[in-house]
Amino acid sequence: MTSEVQTPMCDSDIIVKVAKVDKANQLYKVYGNIHYADAVYQEICHNCTTSNPDKKHIKPYFEMAKDIITNQFCNSSHIVKLSDVDSRKREVIKSKLRAKGILYNCNTGKFALADDCGETVSIVYANILGYTLFLSDDNKCKTEIRRSSRLKWVHLRDVFKSIGVDISELEDEIFVANSENPKATRNYLDKVNNRKPLDLLDLKIMNEYKKRHPSGRSRAN
Repeated sequence: MTSEVQTPMCDSDIIVKVAKVDKANQLYKVYGNIHYADAVYQEICHNCTTSNPDKKHIKPYFEMAKDIITNQFCNSSHIVKLSDVDSRKREVIKSKLRAKGILYNCNTGKFALADDCGETVSIVYANILGYTLFLSDDNKCKTEIRRSSRLKWVHLRDVFKSIGVDISELEDEIFVANSENPKATRNYLDKVNNRKPLDLLDLKIMNEYKKRHPSGRSRAN
């Protein structure tokens, strides 16, 4: 029987979104040590080097996430490498990943990155290695997690609540964390809160806010 691991496994979306709102200190204060699958770290590093112009506003936050893991909180972060897992469990993991179409190169220790690769690898690791907490904001993981009687999914809203984000600021912080341009989104919210004039970019962000919060305040007043 696999023993339980109380340390959370964290997906890339959570650590990147935490970086967007500058809450890494609070995250590690609450959860202590945090583990990341090697595929998740590979995804983060890949996005740090992307030249895709559509990702120019979000690329710095992948860089921040990488720095959080390897520098700021290196003593509290651990990258779970498939190559370090004992041989019996490693073969079980590889078999499950192959069944999900995820390819791993034993020679390079790298995955063939594809959609949801990091998330899927994390869930497989968590189930096989005995983790009980999975920090992820990807709704696609619901089905996989429901198959596990042990693994608990902690999504962004609950992560923010657990690290002390005030309820009055929760929706705004989630909005910034989910934004493709966090800096502009934060500037927009500051303008609204201080009743300053909005520009065209602000109006675009306002419309996005209304889509996400159709029954809430419009942030235009």
